[in-house]
Amino acid sequence: MRFFVYESVSLTVREQNEPGVNGEIGMQSFRSFIRGPIGKILLFLFVVPFIITGFYGYFESGGRSADVVAEVDGSPIYGRMLNERVQQMRQQVLSQSPGVDPALLESFISPEMVLQGLVNNELLAVEANNAGLSVSEDQAARLVVDFPQFHGADGKFSAEAFEQFVRARGMNQRSFIRSLRQDLLLNQVRSSFEDTDFALPTEVAEQRRLAEQQRDIRYVRKTVAELAAGYDVSEADILSWYETNQNSFMTPEALRLQYIAVDPAALAGESEITEEQIQAEYASRRAAMEQVAARAERRRAAHLLVAVNDEQSAAAAEQKIATLQDRLAMGEDFADLAKDASDDASTASTGGELGLVGRGDLPESMEQALFALAEGEVSAPVVTDAGYHLVKLLSVQTRELPEVEESRDAIVADLEKRAAEVRAIELADRLEELAFEHSDLQTPSEQLGLPLQVTGWLTPTQSDGLLQHAVVREAVTSSAVREQGMNSELLQLPDGRSLVLRIGEVRPAEPMPLADVRDRIRSSIQRERALLAIDALAESGREAVAGGADMADVASLVDAEIRTQEGLTRTDAMPSAEVVRAAFSAPRPAEGAGSVEVLRLANGDLVALSVVAVRDGAAPLGDREQAMALAELASVEGGRSLRQALMLLRNTTPVDIYESRLRPEVVE
Repeated sequence: MRFFVYESVSLTVREQNEPGVNGEIGMQSFRSFIRGPIGKILLFLFVVPFIITGFYGYFESGGRSADVVAEVDGSPIYGRMLNERVQQMRQQVLSQSPGVDPALLESFISPEMVLQGLVNNELLAVEANNAGLSVSEDQAARLVVDFPQFHGADGKFSAEAFEQFVRARGMNQRSFIRSLRQDLLLNQVRSSFEDTDFALPTEVAEQRRLAEQQRDIRYVRKTVAELAAGYDVSEADILSWYETNQNSFMTPEALRLQYIAVDPAALAGESEITEEQIQAEYASRRAAMEQVAARAERRRAAHLLVAVNDEQSAAAAEQKIATLQDRLAMGEDFADLAKDASDDASTASTGGELGLVGRGDLPESMEQALFALAEGEVSAPVVTDAGYHLVKLLSVQTRELPEVEESRDAIVADLEKRAAEVRAIELADRLEELAFEHSDLQTPSEQLGLPLQVTGWLTPTQSDGLLQHAVVREAVTSSAVREQGMNSELLQLPDGRSLVLRIGEVRPAEPMPLADVRDRIRSSIQRERALLAIDALAESGREAVAGGADMADVASLVDAEIRTQEGLTRTDAMPSAEVVRAAFSAPRPAEGAGSVEVLRLANGDLVALSVVAVRDGAAPLGDREQAMALAELASVEGGRSLRQALMLLRNTTPVDIYESRLRPEVVE
């Protein structure tokens, strides 16, 4: 008989111990080729939602009150659960990489991305159901018992170690087992796709031939910057450009805003808190804390089991438990008796200890008996499905509650904050009325005793100050405020402030002084001339190549030296990613140098290149490396099969995603 305090965490059951490659450059190239940029994208968009999100609390009924953000074949995914998954993923990444910019992490691990992983999990659950796959709670529980992480020093399962593991993660054991059960079920579905693919030696050989291929190239490069620096630009040219392109050199329109703000933080401390209020608040809090403490009470228990099974009838078990009671009454030690006579093999060796348990962790009859005992007492025989138990209360772990003096400062601060919030609501309501009744903000300011504040010059493109808030930007651009000069409605800001604003002054857009933009104009003219020259050189170069010109001829034409690079690989970043792609897209050279290709890079530079030699990756692999390469390629193919299966399920299963509910916590 086993007793678990279950809760949910995603446990990796199928461990992947992939051996490393001892400096094998060929295998590294193969791995890089197989798991290139596309593989990385798929890793984060597909695999990470599976592994990191898990199913902690995913099937708990407690989320039923949350908004439904998606439905998969009628099964809901709740917003509260989605938000928990997002936060868990972000926290896990931050714990592993503390230096990650939180803003970047927030944009990368978004609710939309995580939701796709949860939807994929639901799709796999649908497939598992259709295929008749199942995993029982007993199977999941046995896995927990066998897991080395939950074993004590004696190598046997430790209920206390398991308890500490789940509690350290803010969990309970029951939902852990249900979550593990669901993970095992989904792993069955994934394995049916991922683990049934295979790769042939000929496929590995072809992949390695391409992945490890090296090319020698000759090339010339004429840069826009090099040409631009050689052009002189006159003052007349600059003035003409300035007059022709004046719209490109305008200062943006600017505004000064007048506003009255109600800030609860600024009102804190204005209200006097009486002793009666403090005592009443403490009494209310104490009552709530006592209820929480009662529910959170933990009891260290031990038990002794006489099993009822095929080998022992209920009558025999009842007689044996009575005998054990008599032995205890005669002074025998409970722990020694449990070691000697208990049929619960998982706890007998530790004297029947169950560790700390709370309400809901034991069968109901055992729980009632345990929580009725005083420390050191042993219960009367308790009947469960497993047989007859004697339960002993070893100790009680309760939470000590603070006295009023310990809580005074916090209570006063909270009461002041509450009073400030009430006062802020009253002021905001009155401000809204006065702003509607008057055509200015001076009168509301005087009547409310709140300062009329004025911003500096603000431009529409600013993302700081008041304009960082979407509600302010929307108010400023509204017809009533912008065109009719009215006061805005009451605006609620994310920082808790309420405000009303109006436009005080407008400074129209106007041309920037020529002195401020002279250097920019000179650079623009130089670049424009250089691009025209590069266009002409590129056209001439292509015509020359078509007429039979070689690399030396093209280099002379564009006035650039010939450079060489040997052993170029697909992953090289130099001379540039575009040049590398062009080199590996070019045909193999015939005898001697290959054909010359003239191309333009994204930054406008001209490049002419020629592939002069190609060496395929053909180094033989040992048996171990060959096996690893086959497994690597099979894994990639298995992942592709799983993604294709998910696409098919997505197209054949009703999936509804409610995008407007994905970020309910975000307030602009």
